[in-house]
Amino acid sequence: MRAALLTALSLACLPALAMACELAEQPAGWRDEPIKVGADCSYENAGASFNNPRSGSAAVKVGNGLIAYEATESNACGYNEHLVVVDCNSGKMIGIEGRGWENGTFGGTRASLLYAPKGGIRLNDKTTLDKLADVSKRRGYTYWTDVAARIGALKPRNRSNPYCGCKLFYPDSAGAQK
Repeated sequence: MRAALLTALSLACLPALAMACELAEQPAGWRDEPIKVGADCSYENAGASFNNPRSGSAAVKVGNGLIAYEATESNACGYNEHLVVVDCNSGKMIGIEGRGWENGTFGGTRASLLYAPKGGIRLNDKTTLDKLADVSKRRGYTYWTDVAARIGALKPRNRSNPYCGCKLFYPDSAGAQK
């Protein structure tokens, strides 16, 4: 009986929860602003939507020719964070979706939950993209290797340069030339 009551209450509240997360109309004065990039390769205003703005943290030198940064896509209900790791020598990349919040509420994913001790990702001078893909497979993390194509789908004025950190930390690498 109690379970039936809880189910009925949750179903009754579901439309209100869904409405709370509906995307707002874009303000009348909103414009598609160009991306802003910091000297540390952090960025904001990537993407071309008021409803889903994208930003990225400063690039971090991992070692072994790799850099990493966290990318965030906001939405009406929260945000989703991704870890992006770039091999400056080969130009290849991997993006790994963060894990769901621990408290069980909706709101997005956090990249910090990927890292040890809570997650299986360890970034150090022994890290490779293949190892990150293997850990992601074993742990059930969503990941992709077409990061450049995903960024390339954005308007030029809204694209971040995933190789920006290569110029800072590995200036003689192939990635630094991109």
